[in-house]
Amino acid sequence: MIGSPEINKVIRKILSPVLKDNGFEKVNTRRNWGWKDHCILVLDITAVGKYFSDVTGWSPMSVYVELGIYYDFVLPKDGEIKIGTKGELLPKSHQCQLQRQLFCSLDQSKYTNDFDNPAEKERNDIWWIQPDGSNIEEVISDIKQDFITNGLEWLKKKQI
Repeated sequence: MIGSPEINKVIRKILSPVLKDNGFEKVNTRRNWGWKDHCILVLDITAVGKYFSDVTGWSPMSVYVELGIYYDFVLPKDGEIKIGTKGELLPKSHQCQLQRQLFCSLDQSKYTNDFDNPAEKERNDIWWIQPDGSNIEEVISDIKQDFITNGLEWLKKKQI
């Protein structure tokens, strides 16, 4: 079964350079931030995990991707915001005032056709990752493409 280190290696190879080229200054594979004026740009990649997998049928290493913009002049809505070693705010995507998901354009029906819940078969907000990792490059490339095509435009429109 593929683990986080192998997935992170592919993220660093395929997605991290694009994030760095587009204003993300702190790129940590799964948690990424960029600062522009009073906006903090956030991109989080999260595995669905074992419980979600057991309930829905998605593989536990499958991921979803959330974008956020945190305005530093607005009081936090959800608990304390983590502060980095240089004093910078490091909000999670769910703590951002504006949030958006990225969406999968891959045909994942060969993985989801056997799901019991029809709604799970139609989801496009999760990328299926094979337990052996055989499709990880395709998945991260698709995440990169949706970020370039839709995520960047959304981030640019919503910044102050």
